[in-house]
Amino acid sequence: GAVLPSFANTMHVSASLLELAKTAYLVCLGLTIARWVETPAAWDRLFRDAALVAAVVTTMTLGVWSYATWSGHVPGSLAVAMPVPNVGHVVRVQAMLLTPTFLANYLTVGVPMLVGYAASQSAWPRVTMWAILVAGVFATGMTVSHSLAGCLAAAALIAPRTTRWDRIGKRCLGVLAVVAILFSMVATTVSVYGVRAEDAPAPTPPVSPAPHDFLG
Repeated sequence: GAVLPSFANTMHVSASLLELAKTAYLVCLGLTIARWVETPAAWDRLFRDAALVAAVVTTMTLGVWSYATWSGHVPGSLAVAMPVPNVGHVVRVQAMLLTPTFLANYLTVGVPMLVGYAASQSAWPRVTMWAILVAGVFATGMTVSHSLAGCLAAAALIAPRTTRWDRIGKRCLGVLAVVAILFSMVATTVSVYGVRAEDAPAPTPPVSPAPHDFLG
């Protein structure tokens, strides 16, 4: 509904139509999911499938980073080598998404969901949950994005709601989340020092041509 008023004063009708189509797509997607998960069984299937996709993306991220690190070749559509402030020149994995930040944002949701799914499986040993958490957080870190802090924070929020995490594990996860958030805040701080202001000489104004001069 917020997009519709833009048609009154828009200078680009096609751009407004595109925004309207994207908004309608998101609304239809939400309604479809809400309709699909009306029963607990359907919700369990959705949770399982989402965790499976997150596992595939996490594995792909780790594989791309390992290949780029050990071979020295950065696959153009799967990763990008670029300088990052306060870090240096690094390889950022994007795993067929548009940017590494998109991948980091997805893993922020997918990794905690995958950890939660592993915790709900009573037949899986507890070490599996920790192995998945470590792999997921490491994969998120390979995007060299501040979403790593969000991934740890989300996992720390999910852990207490499961019954298979001991008290020490919950506290350690919470401490890691706090440390990651503080590190992210420090990393985004830009230090400016050694700045010296000097008076620059005034530029010389151009000489105006005489009325009879021809400028062609």
